[in-house]
Amino acid sequence: MKKNEFIDERSAEMGESAEKQFDRATKAQGKSVRKANRYEERVLHIDRWIGDKTWRPAYNQTMKNKPEISVEIKAMKRISRASAKPQSEWLWVEFKNVSGGEGWLYGGATLLATEVESGFYLLYLKSLRSWAEFKVDREDVVSNPNQAKYKSYSRRNRDDEMSLINLQEFIDWYEGASGKKALFFPKPDME
Repeated sequence: MKKNEFIDERSAEMGESAEKQFDRATKAQGKSVRKANRYEERVLHIDRWIGDKTWRPAYNQTMKNKPEISVEIKAMKRISRASAKPQSEWLWVEFKNVSGGEGWLYGGATLLATEVESGFYLLYLKSLRSWAEFKVDREDVVSNPNQAKYKSYSRRNRDDEMSLINLQEFIDWYEGASGKKALFFPKPDME
């Protein structure tokens, strides 16, 4: 793994592990999964493309037209670097990335796959973005990650902007507003 001054090695390892577990969980659901290309990952904030293995093209379609959905994958995260272990109650949302550009919340993915202990919630990124913009007080800036719940937080010497939101609170809102259950892929070893 290449050394990056902005990435904590433990965070990068957790991210890679979550992506592998997501691939297994997706395949266990009978879906196809493929890795995004470098441009999609770096610029569009897309980690994977998932599709339906049972889809068959119409007579005049090719397999290149196979419908796929873009997914950004987020591993469970620690609240702060001092935290002993990752947790899934609070989700870090990124309004601005480390260089001050649009964060993954504004990326090109359709779904966010956020890891919890037993699997992955697949959340519509557009809904999450709207909800986070409504709930987070971005004018209330804090300097400690432990105080970032629904407030704006930026790491020292970085141009990023993040906030912590309660994952279950968002899921409850989504299910109530849409009348649908949030999509969940269990980890294969957790079924």
